[in-house]
Amino acid sequence: MSIAVKMAIVMMLATALVLTLFLAALRYYNSFSFYQKLEGVSVAYLDSIDQIVGNLTSSLDSYSRICFSNAAVQNVLEKEASGQTEFSLRDDVNNYLDELVANIIQIDSIYLYGNDTLIASADQKGNHYPKHRNLREFEWYSETEGGEYYIDFSSDDFVRGRGENPEISFRRVVRSLRTFQQIGYLIMTVSSEELSRLLVPDDSDRYESVFCLFNDRRDVIVVSDQRYRQEMQKIGTEMIAAGEKMRICGMDGQKYMFCILESEDRCYMGAVSIDDAYRADHSRNFIEIFLVVLQIIVTLACIIVISGFYTRPLRRLMESMRELQSGSFQPMKLESEQYEIKELVKVYNDMVREINLLIRRTKEAERMKGQADLKALTAQINPHFLYNTFDSIKALFMLKRYDDAYSMIDSLSRFYKINLSKGDDFITVERNLAMIRSYVDIQRMRFGGEFSYADEVDEEVLQWKILKFTLQPLVENAINHGIHGYTSQGVIRLVIRRTGESRIRICLEDNGRGMSEEVLSRALAGEAGEYGKSFGLLATFRRLEYCYEDRMSWKIDSEEAKGTRITIELELEECLCH
Repeated sequence: MSIAVKMAIVMMLATALVLTLFLAALRYYNSFSFYQKLEGVSVAYLDSIDQIVGNLTSSLDSYSRICFSNAAVQNVLEKEASGQTEFSLRDDVNNYLDELVANIIQIDSIYLYGNDTLIASADQKGNHYPKHRNLREFEWYSETEGGEYYIDFSSDDFVRGRGENPEISFRRVVRSLRTFQQIGYLIMTVSSEELSRLLVPDDSDRYESVFCLFNDRRDVIVVSDQRYRQEMQKIGTEMIAAGEKMRICGMDGQKYMFCILESEDRCYMGAVSIDDAYRADHSRNFIEIFLVVLQIIVTLACIIVISGFYTRPLRRLMESMRELQSGSFQPMKLESEQYEIKELVKVYNDMVREINLLIRRTKEAERMKGQADLKALTAQINPHFLYNTFDSIKALFMLKRYDDAYSMIDSLSRFYKINLSKGDDFITVERNLAMIRSYVDIQRMRFGGEFSYADEVDEEVLQWKILKFTLQPLVENAINHGIHGYTSQGVIRLVIRRTGESRIRICLEDNGRGMSEEVLSRALAGEAGEYGKSFGLLATFRRLEYCYEDRMSWKIDSEEAKGTRITIELELEECLCH
């Protein structure tokens, strides 16, 4: 038999046994005090209503923060506060408020004031508007008001359409996000219909009841059943005046229990039909619900105890699956008489074998891709200087400057001898420097010695190995984009220091034309600028980031007409330092 069948049989037997015991116990049960329970249910219901109102207030607070944090709202209010008026900005804010009101069903309308007059607004229904366009004309306005927010359940600030109920008003001072000075005022309204929709539940299983909400003027602003509005107003006013929290009296020919819960500037009152509650309690009382819950708990406990024997293999399988999270992809050995367990273990072991195979294939593919990416990036390190060098050699021969041509060819030969490096991607700092010096010799002959070059390197790092073609592109960038065509007294200085157990800092600076922040940003984005596009520099950073990952960092400091400094921090692997 499968686990599902066994568990179903056990559940039915346990349920039948527990139900029999509980039905016998019900015959000897005496119910709790009916009125005490009814009062407790009413107070709990009013507490839940108060929480809903509190949540609505919190939501309005959040929505108001979203509204006044909007860049367009801040911009238009700051301009208005400084005496500037831009109607295009007001249109943008009006559109933003319209969109906000359309998407947030709790908000009926929003009005945005500057420090004096109304600037923008949005109204879902468009059938009422504020009585005053000048903020200071409202009775509640005070220049010293600076609290977080104020919610007014007795708002009388709007001209309403015929038959419109009063709205709930949420107000707060708007402050500049830059200076924290008051730059305006935000008013949001919630219609009493929307508040009624939030507060009045559609619960056909509850006792017959009526709920209403009073404002601080003791006027009913929300009632769950309009038929009882006048009687609820009358009884609620009497109870509040007498300080009563609970009263039993008649309403509409029935006996009701009235309970009141006061909360700051509002008051809640609920009326529960005692006759209806008694009938409902007679057929489905609290103890029955409690016993059903207890029955379910006992039944589940029995199922857990009895099914432990059958689910033990599943726990073993789960433990093995958790080991996958730590990277241990090992097949599991589990003997079980259950057919389903055997199939799960077989599928699990097949999955582990497939995962191990995929991991091996993925690692190999990543290794091959890494090698290909490194070769592709290396191929991008400005090969055009070779063509320029050959052009210079050709020009030297045409000018019959054979000695200079020979020196250039010799320097180029030494440069590429080091560059090839028997196919190694990492060469010593010393060989990198030799390659740089050969390259500088070539460039000096090309450009007629319009710059000088100097390097300063800690001797202890000369035999440390770094990625080939790390230094040459930096020097090439300084010559071609910093010095050439700008000054005849260019200076390039390379400094390499040891900064830790296996860390070095490479700093290259020149006194060339430099760059503004805008030009530097375009260069780092790979865009061509006034002096061309620096392929070598970008490719160098990409190669270093690929090879060293988070063990590498770089920054560029540049200022127009003052030069550029490039700083690279590298943390080498231990095997490359010794």
